[in-house]
Amino acid sequence: MIHSEYKTKKHYLDIFLEKIPDRNINYEVVLELKYVKKTQSNALEKVILGVRTQLEGYMRSERFTRKAIKGF
Repeated sequence: MIHSEYKTKKHYLDIFLEKIPDRNINYEVVLELKYVKKTQSNALEKVILGVRTQLEGYMRSERFTRKAIKGF
């Protein structure tokens, strides 16, 4: 199942690909996406650091601590 703007306790993650219970699927996936304009490419490292911090926060939440969930 695909969830867009999936609500967590305080935030909304961009995309959550959730397992369908009766299917043989190995992983669930959390995706956090950012758009960076070419004119902002000098700030790319800062954006990447912010996204990693944000994704790590999601992955530590109670909903996403299972080993079968991968974050990108």
